[in-house]
Amino acid sequence: MSKPRPRIGVDQLYYAKVLSDTPEGTVYSAPVWVQGVNTVGYNPNTQNGSYDADDGTYESYAADGEVQTTITVADLLPAIYADLLGLQRDANGMVIEGEADNAPEVAIGFRSQKSNGEYRFIWVLKGKFSKQQEDYNTKGGSGVTYHGKTIMHTALKRVSDGERRHILDSDDPLHTLTLAQLSDPVNGWFSSPNFTVAGYNNTVTPVSDLVASAGSAAGEITLAWTAATGASNVAIQVSQGSDWITVDNKTASDSAATLTGLQAGKDYLVRLYVTGGTKAGVSNVSAAKAGAGA
Repeated sequence: MSKPRPRIGVDQLYYAKVLSDTPEGTVYSAPVWVQGVNTVGYNPNTQNGSYDADDGTYESYAADGEVQTTITVADLLPAIYADLLGLQRDANGMVIEGEADNAPEVAIGFRSQKSNGEYRFIWVLKGKFSKQQEDYNTKGGSGVTYHGKTIMHTALKRVSDGERRHILDSDDPLHTLTLAQLSDPVNGWFSSPNFTVAGYNNTVTPVSDLVASAGSAAGEITLAWTAATGASNVAIQVSQGSDWITVDNKTASDSAATLTGLQAGKDYLVRLYVTGGTKAGVSNVSAAKAGAGA
């Protein structure tokens, strides 16, 4: 890091749900990648106060106000939109907004490229998303106007340590990790909001024996795998060919699960995303058809 470099881009947007946050620590679900990020605006809304004495400013103090991160993406897939805003989604894919909506607490991570090719990596550690204004315009004769999706994240302090945000530059000489190591999805920055340089371990061996099978009831898939001893969380993720969505979270001692509420008779891909321990990272992918029922 010979001199400060301006930032010229943003990509790799992730979110991870807060599963628990106590004085003993904060546990997160597996991070989920959100495609199509366009802009990220971080505003700490800093509040300033001063005390005048001796015919001038004698003392001043600044503190963060309501910390807000405004994110614009090309759009959000229905499953991710419902997941981030705490919305209902029926078996036919329809997203339902109502008075009972309750957004979960989530962390958001992303990175910003600098003019020297290195990156700044960021996690906002806890907060809730809220809906923002949406515009729908007709196509005009002069061309097409693109409209992205904007959502706002209001940060909260973690109960475990009072922290709000972590920042790491890939070219900071105080650490020895390479850009490739930091970008590693299994063990790098985006493996968990709890990522630490000291905890980086490239000797992990992810679960490789996950088996998914059609369940006996409609919309069910059964899973089996070798328990991920030492893990802090085992997230079960499903996909129908695009983004991966976390549908359940298990402990290190679990070795089986039954997924419910899936679309009966539909094909799914299933994987585990393990956080912590020697099995950390993404497991093998297993395909199965959700049970069709009687």
